[in-house]
Amino acid sequence: PNNHISNLNNQTPTGRPAVHETIHAQSLLLGLAFMAVWLPNNVMAPNLTQMSDFFEMNEIERDLYLGSYCALAVGVFSLPISGLIGFMADFYSRKRLFVACVVFGALSSAWTGWSRNFWSLFFARLFSGGCMSGSVPVAFS
Repeated sequence: PNNHISNLNNQTPTGRPAVHETIHAQSLLLGLAFMAVWLPNNVMAPNLTQMSDFFEMNEIERDLYLGSYCALAVGVFSLPISGLIGFMADFYSRKRLFVACVVFGALSSAWTGWSRNFWSLFFARLFSGGCMSGSVPVAFS
């Protein structure tokens, strides 16, 4: 009967939560953190005109620098960073690497907002892309 009561409360006889609840909570936390890492990827696109006004760029420079070069920084130039993080996942704690990806991804996203010139923005997007794509092998391996 004691075991029956503890199962009604979804706890083991030792007072710990049942395994399936812990897995659900961990999965939810992982999903929210993964979403937070990838969210900045879509924030810049609808604001390119305002950003070009801030950086005093014309339409051609806006499309070239903000549209192409920043996308290149996130999508291509960040691959060595993500490859390094993926390589490190084979030797170091995935939990700590994922936390590092989330923290440095958040810092680089904030750096994006605080950028005062294009090159600062470019490197912020480079590190943001590295943390975004680096979180994939860490989270799913």
